[in-house]
Amino acid sequence: MGDCKPCPGGQYCSSQGLVRPTGNCSAGYYCPSGPVYGQVQWDPYFFLCPIGFYCPSGSPEPLHCGAGSFVDKPGQSQCQPCLAGYYCNRFQALNDSLIPVDCPTCPGGTLFQNYTVPNPCPRGFYCPVGTERSNQFPCPSGTFGLRTKLSSQIQCSPCSPGSYCATPGLVQPTGLCAAGYMCFGNATIASPNDTTGGLCPIGNYCPTGSSYGTPCPLGTFNPSIGSPDSSTCLPCTGGFYCDIVGLSQPTGLCFAGFYCPMGSITPNLTCPIGFSCPKGSEGPRVCASGEFQDEYGQSSCKLCPKGYYCDPDYTCGSNNYTIPLPCPPGSYCPSGTRYATQFACAVGTFNNRSLLGAPEECSPCIPGQYCSTPGLTAPTGMCDAGFYCTISSTTPSPLSQSYGDKCPPGFYCPVGSAAPFPCPKGTYNPANQSTTIADCLQCQAGTYCDQTGLSKPAGACWAGYYCPPGQERPKKKKKKKKKKT
Repeated sequence: MGDCKPCPGGQYCSSQGLVRPTGNCSAGYYCPSGPVYGQVQWDPYFFLCPIGFYCPSGSPEPLHCGAGSFVDKPGQSQCQPCLAGYYCNRFQALNDSLIPVDCPTCPGGTLFQNYTVPNPCPRGFYCPVGTERSNQFPCPSGTFGLRTKLSSQIQCSPCSPGSYCATPGLVQPTGLCAAGYMCFGNATIASPNDTTGGLCPIGNYCPTGSSYGTPCPLGTFNPSIGSPDSSTCLPCTGGFYCDIVGLSQPTGLCFAGFYCPMGSITPNLTCPIGFSCPKGSEGPRVCASGEFQDEYGQSSCKLCPKGYYCDPDYTCGSNNYTIPLPCPPGSYCPSGTRYATQFACAVGTFNNRSLLGAPEECSPCIPGQYCSTPGLTAPTGMCDAGFYCTISSTTPSPLSQSYGDKCPPGFYCPVGSAAPFPCPKGTYNPANQSTTIADCLQCQAGTYCDQTGLSKPAGACWAGYYCPPGQERPKKKKKKKKKKT
């Protein structure tokens, strides 16, 4: 017996008197070296490979399953890959406890040894078949793993719209998208500028956590990108309207005949009477001097009519608009007259009527009177004594004018003379500026004054005639009758 050798581990010796082992231990079993607990290695199926271990043919002892694999039944010759959605770490025991494993070669026949079991893949990670460690496959940046037991990367949730996922292995998004930006999904930073997000577009604003732009409301617009809040939506420009949401510029100019104050949604405010509203008006425009408007919804004002004036300083009662007013006496008002005295009747004329529309309608100053200033409703006064004033005189004492002069010799001119009064026959007047008939001198004796308006006697009395003072024509001398003797 002393020369007999123990049957080698991994083999068995099924009978006595063997010169070599009978064969390899069967797969799924192990054959320790020599006798075990009094048992001789004669049966290749005696020692069943325990749970958590594998025993290929010829195994002297059970073998640990490597990381990423496990065995959940006894008598296995190979390990199976760790299940999808799980990881298999040989140094982590089920429920974190020591598992008793049959070990005939160990003292007492049992070894308390951890063995590999599938563990649920934790949140933030995914575990394909054969995963070795819990953190071997993190959900990539731009995604997160909310559930356990994920088995592939496609099961990682895309980072939620409006959020970003900055690092691998997240169980929830890192945070909200930055104000002024949009995060569509799968964003890895708070301010993306790629397929996962970008700056807030024009016509919109993007508060924190936006996945899309919030359109600026009706009556506003926004020409800028990257706007963080609604305060960046500008009121629609005066004279324009903004009739849809999300505008980057106003829809268009306000219609002619309407006005659009700042923030207008539609061009529906009708231009009132007394005002004009050309295309693009922010508010009604008061008709200018010389204009008026008596209709609603007009784009321009009308020219003030002939015979009237249109002055914004004189409005219609409690209304604040201009209406045509009758042209007053002393003036005339052609079309477009801006105020009452814009066109005064000229010096030398007057006007005591209203509604005149042209200068020729002003009356020439009355003969014998004068009109010294513009805009008169009656002549200024009477022509001075010693002068005469024909039609349209501008002064009471004209000198060598078409409208009058000083009273000439042979005439006299009392106050208010329209023409010189001639001295009567039998008189003459050699002086200028005579004022009364008393200034006419009686024709001297020996002379005669046979016409009116003489500045000197017409001549000496004729031979054979005699001319007493004041004589109009020479008188023939009467012949003396001879006395009869």
